[in-house]
Amino acid sequence: MSQSSKVDQTYPITASPQTRPVEDLEAVECCPSCGNTDRTALYGGLTDGRFCVPGRWVLHRCLGCESAYLDPWPTPDAIGRAYRSYHTHEPLGETAPARGVAGRFKRALRNDYLNARYKFDMHPAASWGRYAVTFLPSIRLRYDRMARHLPLGGRGAGLLDVGCGNGAFVRDATSWGWNAEGLDPDPNAAAFGQQFGLRILTGGLQQTSYPDKLFAAVTMDHSIEHLHAPAAALCEVYRILKPGGMIWVATPNLSSIGHDWFRAAWVWLGATAAPGPVHTRGPDFCSSRRRVREDRADARRVPRPLVFCRQLSSSKGSKPAGI
Repeated sequence: MSQSSKVDQTYPITASPQTRPVEDLEAVECCPSCGNTDRTALYGGLTDGRFCVPGRWVLHRCLGCESAYLDPWPTPDAIGRAYRSYHTHEPLGETAPARGVAGRFKRALRNDYLNARYKFDMHPAASWGRYAVTFLPSIRLRYDRMARHLPLGGRGAGLLDVGCGNGAFVRDATSWGWNAEGLDPDPNAAAFGQQFGLRILTGGLQQTSYPDKLFAAVTMDHSIEHLHAPAAALCEVYRILKPGGMIWVATPNLSSIGHDWFRAAWVWLGATAAPGPVHTRGPDFCSSRRRVREDRADARRVPRPLVFCRQLSSSKGSKPAGI
């Protein structure tokens, strides 16, 4: 008897019929990241206590690339209903001004650090802020994460945020000098950003048909684990990136201390694995990236403020540097 057969006997491939119609689900025959059919059950009976996505779910880990994925998972037509209360799909508020002397001081330090490290042009900026922030690791990592570790290649360089939700990052990136736009499958979430004049399209990455070599950077902040075909999405990102362009990806890290501690109660399982189809293990995330074009990609892991997620950036058109 195969490993997958044993797994399915232990954790039946069912979801709660009282909360999830059968027609909203589909079986998953192989790993969506690498195509391997060998797997082991990671958790059965998962529920989402954070966003109240209905149903009970079974999460399997691929024995090839060690990605994890649901079986069954929501169909492409039904998955949008799982994100109605998702945190990036809330109305976009006005940018809060710096309050008081302390607030203006902090903002000036932040602006100078970002200007120096990422080639932004933000004001006001304290000329010594770059040095002060360097000696404050937790603050430095937070600012790096905010900028998604992407230096501005020139004012007006194109940036696409895939899974942008209400467009909060698109607005920030535009203010830093990027020619930023977003893409999200939820028209209600996109409408919040469009009300502020942000360029946000609705639909899937493969269906939008962007021209070749259009963007200097593409970001996917906790969106790749929600895609039914992550490898195909990365191929599409490669196509629309300019030579030397950068892709930045953040995804939950199943090898993190947080997951080791909390296991099935880990918050990222409730927030992303239950509604989404694929949940990728951090150190082996690059299995999908290698299928894009191994001979023309250079990947590096970037510092992260939390051990709960893995962030990775990759440049197009350079020699392999190893993972």
